[in-house]
Amino acid sequence: MTLSRNSSLQLTETWMSCPNNVFEFPGLAYIYSLNQLIVAKKLDKLHQLIEKHDVSYTIYNNLGEKIFIGVQKNQASQFQIKLYNLYGNEVVQITKYCKCFLSKVYVWAPAKIFAGSIQHSRFSDKYEVKNCQGEVVFLIKKLYPHDTIYTVLSGGEEIGVVMKGWGLYDNYVVSFSPNLGVGMKAVMLGACFLMMQQCCLK
Repeated sequence: MTLSRNSSLQLTETWMSCPNNVFEFPGLAYIYSLNQLIVAKKLDKLHQLIEKHDVSYTIYNNLGEKIFIGVQKNQASQFQIKLYNLYGNEVVQITKYCKCFLSKVYVWAPAKIFAGSIQHSRFSDKYEVKNCQGEVVFLIKKLYPHDTIYTVLSGGEEIGVVMKGWGLYDNYVVSFSPNLGVGMKAVMLGACFLMMQQCCLK
């Protein structure tokens, strides 16, 4: 799978139309058919109506349309990120815990439905992505030693990419198969937040 750093992509003020899909993760219909998500540190008007927070994010599809807004509390070794849709409903919660040199991120869908987790050791260049049963389903590994491009591997086969994007706003891009389960897409979004934060701390 290839993914280019498209600096010409315009992040718009337009919201993506919500598909009418019903499945086990209510609220995630926006990402059901997508194969790419863009996480940008960008303030949206809707942030003013959401709870107090330390960092503002806006999440886009590959057309530059808004999908969710995100709010983050705490910026150090631990954080909590909540994602909201256009109507102000919380759709995803991402929580990071750090113990010694190990970082763990847990991702929940609405109604506290556990979707999966990400684990990373400071001494490793790999991120382990686990499903809700705790099974490692993906490995995220740096593609080049001195770059911020990571390949997503499943059984040794590349099925996606996570990378730092170019453009006006600080952003990260994650790509995956459009057929990936929507719960795991939310977990990959959590991995993107973790990698984005760790890059900023370096």
